[in-house]
Amino acid sequence: MKKLNKSRISAVMALMLAGTILASASTPIKNNPVNDKSDNNKVETELVYDEDYLEEIDAYVDQYLAENLVQFEVVDYVKVYNDNQELLVEGEKGSLSEDQLRLLRQADLLSELNGTAYYQINH
Repeated sequence: MKKLNKSRISAVMALMLAGTILASASTPIKNNPVNDKSDNNKVETELVYDEDYLEEIDAYVDQYLAENLVQFEVVDYVKVYNDNQELLVEGEKGSLSEDQLRLLRQADLLSELNGTAYYQINH
């Protein structure tokens, strides 16, 4: 099973926060002329939502996402170990042989660090 790192969790939380804010901003307002269909002229003349408030929310969400945006690095180098911690495969993904690729597909991802992915085969 793959482990989630803190940066991925932060990105998911940021998206959930943005969705919650946008959903709450679009919630109908009590005593709002849009909800009362009896007076159509009043609906056209009155502002339904406070545009400044919506712009402030959008700016806040954009700032939060910009500060917490995570750059994921591409992992090209792999190391595969067996259950006795013996190194079975080491090298770049693109240059592995068929047998090495088969072992890589059987292995479970342990971690990724500094551009290297570490796998282990558990039998």
